[in-house]
Amino acid sequence: MNKDEELPQPGIDLPRIEKTESSLVIERIKNELEAILDAISDPIFIHDKELKIVRANRSYCEAAGLSFNEVIGRPYFNVFPMMDSPFKMCLCLKCEELQEEIFIPHLDKFFRVKYFIVNDMNGSYRFSVHVMEDITEYRKSEERLKEEIEIEDALLNVATAISTTFNRDEMLRKVMEILRVVVDSERYVIFLWDKEQEAFVPNQSLGISPELMLKLQRLKLNAEIPAIDKLLKGDMVSIDDAMIGSLIPSEIVKTFGMKAVLSVPINIRGKVIGIIVVERLTSNIHFGRREEVLLDGISTQIAMALENIRLYKDITDKSNELSQRVETLKIMHEIDLNTLSISSESDLIETLVSLVSRLISADIIIIALTDYQRKGFIYKAGYGLPLAKDAFVSFSDTYASEVITTGRYKFVEDLMLENEILPFQKMLKENGYRSGIIFPLIAKGNIVGMFHVGSKKVGVFTADLISIMEGLSAQIAVALDNLRLVTDLEDLLISITRTLSNIIDAKSPWTAGHSDRVTKYALTIAGEMGLNEKDMKDLELAGLLHDIGKVGTYDTILDKPDKLNDEEIMKMKEHPGKGANILAPIKQLQGIIPFIKYHHEFYNGEGYPEGLKGREIPLMARILTVADTVDAMSADRPYRKGRSMDAIIEELKRCSGSQFDPDVVYSFMKSRKLTVS
Repeated sequence: MNKDEELPQPGIDLPRIEKTESSLVIERIKNELEAILDAISDPIFIHDKELKIVRANRSYCEAAGLSFNEVIGRPYFNVFPMMDSPFKMCLCLKCEELQEEIFIPHLDKFFRVKYFIVNDMNGSYRFSVHVMEDITEYRKSEERLKEEIEIEDALLNVATAISTTFNRDEMLRKVMEILRVVVDSERYVIFLWDKEQEAFVPNQSLGISPELMLKLQRLKLNAEIPAIDKLLKGDMVSIDDAMIGSLIPSEIVKTFGMKAVLSVPINIRGKVIGIIVVERLTSNIHFGRREEVLLDGISTQIAMALENIRLYKDITDKSNELSQRVETLKIMHEIDLNTLSISSESDLIETLVSLVSRLISADIIIIALTDYQRKGFIYKAGYGLPLAKDAFVSFSDTYASEVITTGRYKFVEDLMLENEILPFQKMLKENGYRSGIIFPLIAKGNIVGMFHVGSKKVGVFTADLISIMEGLSAQIAVALDNLRLVTDLEDLLISITRTLSNIIDAKSPWTAGHSDRVTKYALTIAGEMGLNEKDMKDLELAGLLHDIGKVGTYDTILDKPDKLNDEEIMKMKEHPGKGANILAPIKQLQGIIPFIKYHHEFYNGEGYPEGLKGREIPLMARILTVADTVDAMSADRPYRKGRSMDAIIEELKRCSGSQFDPDVVYSFMKSRKLTVS
């Protein structure tokens, strides 16, 4: 207080009294404010520009664990909350109000820290006020709500996943994938009860190495293990540290390096048919309520799904049995129809494999034909093995040798259990096959081949399925035998046709072998153009018979040493039409008559007998035109010598687009090396 303040001033009666009352008022207000601050349950503190505490309420001091005098004058972030640096908001002096949220682990509390700047009357910074609002219950409620939503979402995802399939293994695989996402763990296993073993066996797993899986599969998980006994009674098993306690035998714990374990039973109508097990390999991270609720809900959904799958399987099995009988009859009928319509052995066998695959769900289907001369089988068609078409397998290298000897099918229930493995079966085993059946294809008492069906699983070939396949093998054998009869007839037709061709060509020494050579040229061109097997056969017949109309042509014309006159040329031009008339009564040759009739038509329409043009002329006739011309130009005649192949090609080029189809000429040129030879 200065001198002027200590002495009374003239004319002023109560200056000291007024100042004293003001001081009292201010003191009273200050005390009331401090009382209000102390009454507030949230920590509040005030700091200056140097971030040192100038005032704090009782809640703040209690939270800091210090007295009022111990906190005053210290940087707040060295007192409470203990931090490496101040709040970010304290570095923003121009901001009027900011807030941050913090979590204080040792208190297990969340706070929302609000920040207010207090300036003096001149607008200069005085101090900052921090109100630490305790939002722990809000945050925990929020976390609980979030957890509940996560659980509901996870269970909804499981429900959605399992509702899209009626395949047990696929359903459990989908559940396992979801389980890995929603439960933070290192290992996941779903076990199902096996009646034969009277124990739980692993069905799906994640996080388990192949070596440990083999050990797990060998374990006898039954009621003799306390944890399993508890699960069989319908109880959940949660273990914070498997090394402590006796629920799981110590040798199992050591073998698998088990730490924290959570297991829940899968219960259907009071009967435990499976268990879900999740493991954490760090014992200090325990499973909590969230994981327990999740696994309990998932196990309930799995139980419902398994029951639905069982009911669905019962219905579908009966339905499949009926539909399979109908499909079997249908396939057998189609085999009969294809036997009549397919003339190629290769095409027929491919079709048979395709038809059988529609009826039998197998990983491998093979049809092979016997070759008694070479003492083995020739692979003809199928799938599931890396075998090239027409690959040879010796009788002695396959179980099929037993089929040849006995005439009965050979059933291999599990290749893994076979004591002696022959080379072919070894290849099957190396490709992952476990079971299979080999049926003999018997036609008229002779084994003409074998029909092999295999699977990468065990137990898929039921008695009903074997009976169906036995019937199919008999049907396949009949189809192959019928095809051989048809093939024999076709061979006979070709032989007769070739004989007729030789008779035609023998009319003159100048035309000897002409039809055969024309046929070879034509087939070479057709092969280059990619014609199918049936067209090639038709072209072969047409080539051999293309000059059959010359049977009615005078030998003197054919052997004339000079060029033909107009009358003789007109006579020669009659042979395509005569050939068509000669073949008309033969039903089996109706398809090739147009090729013979029009093989002298020109691409520009100036040929004979009808002056057809371009694509109006059948393709086979256009091919024969080129083939016939090539041989005619290369052959010697009474009135001229044959031309060289180079000269013939030049002539073909010159007449391409006028006399000849350019595409046919191009194909002949591509294959000329073959034809020259």
